[in-house]
Amino acid sequence: MTRSWLAGPSFLGTALCFFLIAWAIGCAPSTTATPRLVLISPHRDELREEVALAFQEWISARADSLAGQGVDVAQGVDIIWQDIGGGTSQITKYLESNPGGTGIDVLFGGGTEPHLRLAGKGLLEKIELPEALLARIPLKLNGIPLRDPEGRWYGPMLSSFGILYNRRVLYRIGQIPPGLKASDGDSEDDSAGWAYLGRPGLRGWVGAGDPRVTGSLHMVYELILQSHGWDEGFRLLLRLGANTHRFIRDSGSLTREILDGEAAAAGNLDANALGAVSRDPEGMGYYLPAGETIINPDAISVLKGAPNPVIAKAFVEFTLSDEGQKLFHLQPGEPGGPKRYPVGRMSVVPELYKTYPPEQRAVGNSNPFISVNTFTYDSRLGNSRWDALNDLFGAVIMDAHRDLSAAWAAVEESPLSAEEKQTLEVELFQPPSSEDELSVHARNIVEGGARVRNATVNHWGEQARERYRAVLRRARGR
Repeated sequence: MTRSWLAGPSFLGTALCFFLIAWAIGCAPSTTATPRLVLISPHRDELREEVALAFQEWISARADSLAGQGVDVAQGVDIIWQDIGGGTSQITKYLESNPGGTGIDVLFGGGTEPHLRLAGKGLLEKIELPEALLARIPLKLNGIPLRDPEGRWYGPMLSSFGILYNRRVLYRIGQIPPGLKASDGDSEDDSAGWAYLGRPGLRGWVGAGDPRVTGSLHMVYELILQSHGWDEGFRLLLRLGANTHRFIRDSGSLTREILDGEAAAAGNLDANALGAVSRDPEGMGYYLPAGETIINPDAISVLKGAPNPVIAKAFVEFTLSDEGQKLFHLQPGEPGGPKRYPVGRMSVVPELYKTYPPEQRAVGNSNPFISVNTFTYDSRLGNSRWDALNDLFGAVIMDAHRDLSAAWAAVEESPLSAEEKQTLEVELFQPPSSEDELSVHARNIVEGGARVRNATVNHWGEQARERYRAVLRRARGR
């Protein structure tokens, strides 16, 4: 009896507890987690901020549609920009080395090269976008695809590569800006091109970056090679390297170096360059080498195994929508434009250039769909030798930079005759390998292993330093 009496209240108490817990859960507000979108991108902070704000507005307006796909964005989306401490080249290596998944949904930017590489390795998801959205965008521009035929990447904005320069510094050191004639400072002289960065008068004043870290600066060097041909192009890379006072690890820092007057000129991406020009339009300028540059899509893709594929696809769609395109294209304050910062990217929708006059655009008079100032870029070639070119540039220009720049200074300051100095200059800037030899090295990177690769890189570096030191001794009459 006693046992039963004790059991009775215990049972009732337990039942009452379960009832109260169930009632509390039923009456409590929903605690559904806010969906996340994780992006990795080399884009600058101002662009990230503007894109995040605009995407929140865009996706909130489509909450009902996404709810039908099992995604609740009524409270918005947590947007996370993954930072691994590097530019496009570092990002690409990171994604390639983690093929099983990184927890990242979207790769945003970096040109097309990283997206082509990742697509070739099966690391991108194929996504389908509304046909009405894609119908406004040409398939190609000057022979360059603006999206992947298989839907693995899309180009929501366009980029150009040119020379960012500081007028004040150039005039102070007695050099005219690129694209101008000495005789009449207002007349354009497009004969300069990329060769401008190799002029003797710019020794010590050219900015440059490490192509092993930043993909946009790698593209500058590849453009020089393809627009000039291998031999002439690599001679120009050597001259550029000899004129450089140091190598920056990212294109944003290189932009600030020109803006601050620490260097006079550098090859750079338009997204960075136009931002600098907008901050100091009187002091800064941006020059596109005629027939020696490209207008290239800055791509976006969804990574294989993306944790949030529905949100990721929606983000890609946003970048190609009217809202995304106006954000890239227009000045801050214009309806549909950025809130605070000019994004300054060229739209991939030709109609927007007719709709909005230059004064409303963040890119001014630039219109890639009427430009004839480009050449046909071979993206397959550039992609196939990406790592190999980084190895060669690193070995003979960056790692041997002290000897290269010292030899160049010795030649310029030598008391030798003009003919003798010209002979030394030709020897100093002799390409360290043929294009075919670089292709062999590119294959060895894949097939030969680290030891073969390192042996070639070391050989290039040793030969280069020996040649530079020999030129220096002869320039000094030793």
